[in-house]
Amino acid sequence: MKAHKYLFPFLLFIATFVSADTTITYSDYDSLFYDDRSISKSSADCCPFCKITLTDGQSLIGTIIEENDSIVGLRLLSGNSVKLPSNTIEKIQKFKGAQKSYSGKLWLPDPGRTGYFASPSAFMLEKGEFSLSQKELVATVVNYGITDWLSIDAGTFFPFLFAGGGFYYFAGFKVGTGFHEYINLASGMQVFGFADPYHTFYTLIPHLTATFGRADNHLSLSITNVFGATDEGFSSAEMRIFTISGQVRISKRIALITDNGVVGVFSHYWEPVWSLGVKFMGEHIS
Repeated sequence: MKAHKYLFPFLLFIATFVSADTTITYSDYDSLFYDDRSISKSSADCCPFCKITLTDGQSLIGTIIEENDSIVGLRLLSGNSVKLPSNTIEKIQKFKGAQKSYSGKLWLPDPGRTGYFASPSAFMLEKGEFSLSQKELVATVVNYGITDWLSIDAGTFFPFLFAGGGFYYFAGFKVGTGFHEYINLASGMQVFGFADPYHTFYTLIPHLTATFGRADNHLSLSITNVFGATDEGFSSAEMRIFTISGQVRISKRIALITDNGVVGVFSHYWEPVWSLGVKFMGEHIS
């Protein structure tokens, strides 16, 4: 999904107008509004965002600042705070990892934050979270968070399945954690392989990655070795890859991605590679 130098400005222009934000309305609860001077904004900001659906069908989005048997206190995206009687609430849905955009609207977590087009990031999926990614219309990848610090992935190249001659696959794992609000480190192993009734070939690709920034806007540095193996034996590292990749999220559904680096083959020469493109995302799909 590489963008031509003339195509990218056009996509950027279109993307700025595409955002599937939902306008949330609510009834008049003026008599139940808090005095904001009595509420710590810092304590409310650290809570996960949630969506409260009322019995009359309307919805509110914000962070819960008080909850008991009779009242739920909610800080709205607008900054105002409201008390909701518990008997008016039908359900509460929490959005762990969601962020408030600069425009004051809620953006759900990027399901594809674990990587770019080819290289990984150091962000992890949360325990029980899954995502489905379609990379450059060729590779289909399923990711799953076993714990907050361990995730696995697997996939295939669907177009090649119809070409015949063998089966292409890849799978891997990643271990990582955050050391600071803006610093994450991760390491993992990826296996790419091909098999048919007569031959087997696969590559082992360990990587070490550092990511700086938050899940929506970030920069990653990664170093990778590539080891090759066939049914005749295992070879030493034949390729080293250094990458610098980044993402900027420009709307609820769209992010711009760049994936660049240098590839060293047999340590004889280094070949620069670069890519630039657009990522579209849903709740679990990117």
